Amino acid sequence: FDNQFCAVSRKGTGNIFNEMKGFCESRGCKFLLNNEIKDIQIINNRISSINFIDHNILIDNSCKIVNTLPITLLSKWLGISCNLKYRGVVSTYFTNTQNDHFLPKDYSWLYFQDNHYRFNRITEPTKMCKDLCLDSSLKYKNYLISEATFGVNKNNIPWLEIENIKKECIEGILDLPFINREKNYIFTHNIEPYVYPIQDQDFKLEFKRTILEISKVENLSMIGASSEFQYSDMQVIFRKSKDFIQD
Repeated sequence: FDNQFCAVSRKGTGNIFNEMKGFCESRGCKFLLNNEIKDIQIINNRISSINFIDHNILIDNSCKIVNTLPITLLSKWLGISCNLKYRGVVSTYFTNTQNDHFLPKDYSWLYFQDNHYRFNRITEPTKMCKDLCLDSSLKYKNYLISEATFGVNKNNIPWLEIENIKKECIEGILDLPFINREKNYIFTHNIEPYVYPIQDQDFKLEFKRTILEISKVENLSMIGASSEFQYSDMQVIFRKSKDFIQD
């Protein structure tokens, strides 16, 4: 890469979004976390209510809805057929009591094509940023993140497959030549179902058809990588946000 700047948040990516959330809340914004949407009601080509599992929010005529969530989810809530597909990611966070860095030499990440390993990439964030170390005084200091993909079709998340992937990733990490499997280790997982949009030869026509149907809703706008069926790369998200504000 030439003339590009890459950065890692000293307190992790989540800290950036927590600061953004705090900034918005200080200006009167409200966040409804852990609220699952059931569907969205349309009356006269306008969203009249957003229906959650345990409550509804009525939308008056003066309100404008801005969607940033995956287009497949939005289509489902609106009752619009959508055959676009995603690949999700199982991230496995692993550490043990080796203390030293895990990856050899000065490598910060490795890619895998060998079918013996279920994951396709491993990253060691603490090599890129020392501030990300768990705690220099504890026996668990540095950590690895492995990433393995799975398919999501029509919003059906394959939970049984995901459980198998978790087990295979741990076994794969322990089988790496630079991991001492005799050491005590701990791990956790994170599941992201909508990460990589599958942009095959048929997706453009299906995307345009879906967008045409969604565009009939008068008080709804869409912004962001997920709603535009693009890869949710962090720098792309911030670039799109900046462009949106400037426009």
